[in-house]
Amino acid sequence: MYDGIGAGLKLNKDAYEESRYQFSLTTKTSFYITNNGIRVVFDPYEVGPYAVGFIEVKVHLIKIMWIPTQRCSI
Repeated sequence: MYDGIGAGLKLNKDAYEESRYQFSLTTKTSFYITNNGIRVVFDPYEVGPYAVGFIEVKVHLIKIMWIPTQRCSI
């Protein structure tokens, strides 16, 4: 999922350059679920300038799904 968020921040011209590679997710990070995946909502100043406001990054479902590549036994 981090890769999907990082890719979304790279596409967002308003995000700080350094935030495209270093961002934090906490229990207070806002997100909502869509038909295609999730949208992570960053507060002003968190990944971009205050004047831009909230920055939303969409992460497609394929980026957050875990698909096992081999069988594992317990």
